[in-house]
Amino acid sequence: MFQLRGKVPGAEWAGRPADLIRNACRVVRMFPVFPVALLPCLWQIAFDDSQQLREPVQELLSNHPQRAEQLERVLQDKRQSLRFAAADWLCRTPDPTLIEPLKAAVRREKQALVKCRLLQALEAAGAAVDEFLDGPALLEEATAGLARKRPAGSDWIPLAALPPLHWIDSGEQVDPSIVQWWVLQSVLARSIEPNPLT
Repeated sequence: MFQLRGKVPGAEWAGRPADLIRNACRVVRMFPVFPVALLPCLWQIAFDDSQQLREPVQELLSNHPQRAEQLERVLQDKRQSLRFAAADWLCRTPDPTLIEPLKAAVRREKQALVKCRLLQALEAAGAAVDEFLDGPALLEEATAGLARKRPAGSDWIPLAALPPLHWIDSGEQVDPSIVQWWVLQSVLARSIEPNPLT
């Protein structure tokens, strides 16, 4: 179990770390008392870059009393991949006690993909995201995003030909740059599902 990361023991597991993780988690569930000595290793894998590796461990730790504390810590981490993993976990198993830390994370977040997932986690926890529908701030973010290189696989999208959208509350047209950036964010997220702001 202590070999969950790094070299996988046994030739039969070569190239199959996800299978090893899943089987290790099954073994841990059989323990009469949770093996505290494994926690540092498990928390590390719970925020791994690989979704296949982290999800079985996240399921194992979903009701652990330290979960909220660990998630709040990782939401402030400097590494984008860890922040995304934390937000992704909270999308699948929401925690209303982390609404305020999630809101703070959204306000700090500069990476579009992570910010979208954080907003989805907020929505999953039952929080309103209206406070983040600030026209000038969205336009500033969209302008910065559109100034960067377009994501791979988005060249075929005719951004200039997208239909106009209007805000529900005011009826005013949404700036086309914001709409274009929302579309590119979907490409970045590899999902046709709209984020909570769209």
